[in-house]
Amino acid sequence: MHFTIVWLIGSILTTLGVFVANKQFDGFFSLIIPVIVVGTICWKVTRKDLQFVYEERSRDFFSYMSCMMLLAVAMLMNTGLRYSTGEKAKVDRLTAHNAKQYDYLEVMDLELDTSKTGTYVYQRVQRDRYSTNLEFEGILVIQVKGLNDVYVTRKAISSCSYDYASNEKIEETYQEVIEKLQKIKEETPLHSHCYLSKFDKNESTGYQNSTKAVIESGINDPGEEDNFVFFGISTYDDGNPLWKNIKNSGIVLAIWMMITGAAFHFTKEKKHRRIRTKDEPSTKGGMTVILNLLVIFWPVTAILLACIIMFVVELAMGYDETSLGGEILYKLGALNSYAIYEDQQWWRLFTYAFLHGSFRHLFGNILSLLIVSFFMTPEVKPMGQAAVFLASSLFSGLAFLAFSQGIVVGASGGIFGMAGTYITLSMYTWIKTGRRQEGLVVIGAICIINLLLSFARTTSMTGHISGMACGFMIAIGIIIYRELKANGNATAV
Repeated sequence: MHFTIVWLIGSILTTLGVFVANKQFDGFFSLIIPVIVVGTICWKVTRKDLQFVYEERSRDFFSYMSCMMLLAVAMLMNTGLRYSTGEKAKVDRLTAHNAKQYDYLEVMDLELDTSKTGTYVYQRVQRDRYSTNLEFEGILVIQVKGLNDVYVTRKAISSCSYDYASNEKIEETYQEVIEKLQKIKEETPLHSHCYLSKFDKNESTGYQNSTKAVIESGINDPGEEDNFVFFGISTYDDGNPLWKNIKNSGIVLAIWMMITGAAFHFTKEKKHRRIRTKDEPSTKGGMTVILNLLVIFWPVTAILLACIIMFVVELAMGYDETSLGGEILYKLGALNSYAIYEDQQWWRLFTYAFLHGSFRHLFGNILSLLIVSFFMTPEVKPMGQAAVFLASSLFSGLAFLAFSQGIVVGASGGIFGMAGTYITLSMYTWIKTGRRQEGLVVIGAICIINLLLSFARTTSMTGHISGMACGFMIAIGIIIYRELKANGNATAV
């Protein structure tokens, strides 16, 4: 109970910390720094609550899982808090004063000047389970009548295959976006009752692309760029997102409580052993455990370092996940059917596993690899873990070539192979000896969550399922080998 209450309070403090940090800083650090600070404090306060957990390494899992909960809740709640604390007003007309003062406006009569409009089209690569698409997003800005520095923004999107589209198809897709923007311009009323949401200057994509649309179209002086104000426009009230995000945060908290509750049940010591002594050594710090693992388990550490180094190389070559970065990934060894079958570059079946499409992609795979390796150690030694990772990555790559198209990168297939091996061996050990396997709940939850996320556009379902299937087969082979070896020793005796 004490553990749960402390971390729930921590989730509230983290949300407030992220909200305040976003007012001062922009980007990833405004989110991660409050999570690290509050997570460290909560871990210090609750580590004694975990003295009864059977294995010390399982105690650290509770803290890692709880930190992920803090991160998810903070991300969800921050959006709602920004709306709730933003300046809102209902006005008859938009003026220079209320446009700069308020973040959210309901305007009874918004008058636009459709003779002063600008457009800007930019392209980016979007990867899904089966293909890679080239996406064009067009920005249309329309000046508010009588206000030279205030604009409303609309957008249109169109896409085509990045791998197989001809130059004519790409040009056709680009022109399709232009036509959509022209149609939006023609359908935009000169007078309307609408709801406006101001663009934050720190949000680079929306604000900067709208600024480019104004400057490149020549409807305002580039020297006035700092005074530009852009609003997203809607004909209906979306309502307060805070309540929706409170509901989603509640779901996250419920999942966290179920996972940690189940994990505690399966990892706790028996009741008669729950006696603390004054001389009982204190729990080692989570960071110390991680550093020891990185040194002792050098094969897994080598995989982690390879992934990190290759991502740094990607960035050094100019890779950007929102732009045409597929060419850079291809040069570095991304898996692609054309390169395999036409150019005979079979080495890509291994190199793709060490490349990643974004920092979030890399961070998620590193975290998953650490957790899986953490619990897998009693069943498979580090060198064996690395072998399972490479074999599963190879099998996952072959499955992708057989059932999918496009470019694929990431260590997910190898990690799912390790998870499949661990789950199979742990289930076998549990059935044979009756000894509880504390990692089953943890790794099982991670696999279920990631398989559900495989339905997202940017995740390969083929890679995940085939990697886990390879892990199952490897585990069966290990079980057969161990049984034959045990029977051979028994016969010799």
